Amino acid sequence: MANQEHTDIIKQGVRAWNKWRAENPTIDPDLSNADLQGINLDALMMFSETGHRLTKL
Repeated sequence: MANQEHTDIIKQGVRAWNKWRAENPTIDPDLSNADLQGINLDALMMFSETGHRLTKL
């Protein structure tokens, strides 16, 4: 099940998510089974545990 805090942040939009990820690069986000339907994920950044950008969707 998805972490509710992570789900709430991503629902705020890509900018909020990317800001949170940049500030918390060691946290492994859990969005498993989260309902992200209708959320624009363009320019979403994902980071590795060491803070290196893995992908930019």
